[in-house]
Amino acid sequence: MSKSPLLIEIESFLEVSGMAATTFGQKAVHEWRLVERLRDGGDVTTRTAERIREFIAQNRPRPGERTGRGGSGRVAA
Repeated sequence: MSKSPLLIEIESFLEVSGMAATTFGQKAVHEWRLVERLRDGGDVTTRTAERIREFIAQNRPRPGERTGRGGSGRVAA
């Protein structure tokens, strides 16, 4: 089974941001199991997908910055 385009976008965001999947779900749409559900083949409404994409666009880290793990958010080079 292939991943949905939305899940691919989410996984990419998680990788570059360092944010935990549960944190992402909670912050994006107030559903901490969101990513787990999508990984298991679940789906979301069009409006929820829009909210997720808006969250990603507004929270994409700048180069060299990670948002998901305590501290300043900066990664040492």
